[in-house]
Amino acid sequence: MEQSRDHIFSIKNNNAVERDEELVQRHTPWLLNNYEDDVWKLKPHIHSDDNSKYTVNWNIFDTNQYIGIFNRWDYWKSAAKELAYWIMNAPTNKCKTTTSLANFSRSIRELYEWLCFERKCFSLSEVKQEDITSFIEYIASKNLTEGTVLNKLIVISHAYTHREYLSESFTFNPFKSKKVTALVKAYSIENGHTPTLYPQEIFGLLNHALKLVKESKNILHLFDKYMEMHSDTSVAHTSLNVRFHKLMGVKTSEVQMQVRALYGAAITIILILLAERKHELSLTREDDVINMLNNDLDILVGLEMKTAKTITGKKTERAVIQEVKDALNVILELTKYTRVKSGLETILLKLPFGHSANGQGKKSFYLSTNGLYVVLRYFADSAKFNRVEIRPHMFRRAYSMLWTWRYEIGDLEELRLMLKHNSLNFTQKYTDDEEVWEFMGKNEQDLAFDLLNRAFQKKIVVAGKMGKTLERYSRIIQAKSTLLDVMSIADHIDEIIIDTGLRVVAHADGFCFINHTSLQNALCRTEGIGLDPVKRKDSICMNCPNFATDNSRKPYWEKRIELHQEVVELSKNVQLVESSKNFLKKAEKILETIS
Repeated sequence: MEQSRDHIFSIKNNNAVERDEELVQRHTPWLLNNYEDDVWKLKPHIHSDDNSKYTVNWNIFDTNQYIGIFNRWDYWKSAAKELAYWIMNAPTNKCKTTTSLANFSRSIRELYEWLCFERKCFSLSEVKQEDITSFIEYIASKNLTEGTVLNKLIVISHAYTHREYLSESFTFNPFKSKKVTALVKAYSIENGHTPTLYPQEIFGLLNHALKLVKESKNILHLFDKYMEMHSDTSVAHTSLNVRFHKLMGVKTSEVQMQVRALYGAAITIILILLAERKHELSLTREDDVINMLNNDLDILVGLEMKTAKTITGKKTERAVIQEVKDALNVILELTKYTRVKSGLETILLKLPFGHSANGQGKKSFYLSTNGLYVVLRYFADSAKFNRVEIRPHMFRRAYSMLWTWRYEIGDLEELRLMLKHNSLNFTQKYTDDEEVWEFMGKNEQDLAFDLLNRAFQKKIVVAGKMGKTLERYSRIIQAKSTLLDVMSIADHIDEIIIDTGLRVVAHADGFCFINHTSLQNALCRTEGIGLDPVKRKDSICMNCPNFATDNSRKPYWEKRIELHQEVVELSKNVQLVESSKNFLKKAEKILETIS
């Protein structure tokens, strides 16, 4: 029976593949080789990326462990390719780039490998909910970030939602009762994003980078001399180091180390001051930079691919200052030899100390992601910074955090435009950071700490909706502390502020206790603006869950009650009188609490 069943399915599947092959061959401009190949080479979305980023291997790396137990990988491999094809080609599909397709394809292979070998599923139509649950639990055990988990869960969803295009699919909706986003949060690690650079670290690295670029004349001279001697065919490479050291008084290894550190410094300046994405910088053209430098322009033209929603990308323009121009000039000097040799027009190229092959025997001259990490590591070493490994994205996040806590949450829309984000959601992700306390201004830190400290020690009485929350915090502190002293209270306050990213905004009527979660509940919030001062009035504040006031504001509330009492007694407007009565009822409770 089993053989017959295999045979029947094989015929069905082969017919589907034969039918699909004609279709696939006509509609795969994103695939550089054949659909039938077990290793797909996707057309690069960003030409400066590593080739490996666009290579998808449909083979299983270690089939020996599966021999003799269950092996239907040919079926699952065919099904995996088919799903990947339709993820890219389905009319309703949102996957527009080969970068995304490569990530989806690897997740498909991982899912189907699990179903085939671990769960021993015969086909897609025989997969059960418990098989999917098993895979999700496996994913959860790997301690992955939200973005990675989301990619893997979306693939599970695609295997069902693309069923009208597939030869065979799941017979049930894997996420019918649960939202994918909820599962992602549940099964990913908390705060799994790139580590945050603290303000003092950002400015320390920036100052060091500016110093290296400003004092780069000598190292650039040594670099040119090294390349001059290196290109002299009459000088044997074995004796180059000795001759260079004798002539210039410095070892070639030292020159190479300083050049790499300088390259990393110049890149750091641009990433910090322009908040560019890594690929945006790598696609910057020499002609655009030279045109800006020669014509005293203050605008750098670039190309952004990640959020462009087009194959060709979208043009960007960024205002630059002299320090950025100096950094760009250094990059041009360091990469000029590679640019001549390669004929490439972009500025971010490898240094001429060695090149890697791309797997086809061809040299790759673009500065790869790993190459970028290397020069940043040399720069960090020169700055004696070793708390974390520097990554390009850290500077972009740090830029966002500094902006947010300098200019308040209300300027997120402007920040979104500067970061070239398509949605405010991405910007909020950047600024919703567990290290937010490090970016708050000194006055905000002091105010938050002082208010909580005095409230928890019962030195002030707090009223308002937020007062109940503060009472709860106070009970938590008492439960945790065997001895409720000033030091233990201070320690717990630090925990609360740091864990929640709490900040306090002072107003005439009281205080707003704000973190990124509570901001969504603020009654004076306007989409795209944040806390909107135009909306602020005492009647709204009294009902806001973020609002609290203390006895220092007693005169203010007494005056407001007096004014509203006059309205009740003198006004003939029924609605106005009713509104003032409601205000008085709540305001008198606040006054009674803080008196």
